[in-house]
Amino acid sequence: MSDLIFTHITELLPNIQPFEHISNLKKINGIERQDYYKVKAYLNALPHDIQININTAGKEILSCLHPDLSEYLVETLISKRPFSSPEQALESLRKILPNSQLNDATFPSALISTKSEYFVLEATIKMDNSLLIAKTIFCRKNAKISVINRSYYQSQ
Repeated sequence: MSDLIFTHITELLPNIQPFEHISNLKKINGIERQDYYKVKAYLNALPHDIQININTAGKEILSCLHPDLSEYLVETLISKRPFSSPEQALESLRKILPNSQLNDATFPSALISTKSEYFVLEATIKMDNSLLIAKTIFCRKNAKISVINRSYYQSQ
């Protein structure tokens, strides 16, 4: 779904700039208020491009790394973790996708890492019959942790 959203947005705004906050989606023509609230819980905007930590990323994220990665192949990749380096992860990907041409054009190695600077904490708060989902994005840099974004939404 993230590829479809990005493709749609880049078609609407050919000179797209990175979003500083997820609320920037509301400024795009064609994104209705109800659509924004549907996807808001699944998207994050960070101050710069980040690499995916191949050791901790979930199935949903890993399946977006390459078009040939099926759910089964992602499970296979997860079973080979942890990786000590991005090169080791790429070698495992080459073994999992033997017929694919993995190179910088089809899979930029700059996409993955074995370290993380950003972390997401999700909490579910139950009040009577309502569920509130709280999501906080933290950044760890130079032995300091700071809050990048905090959001709340009510679960259906």
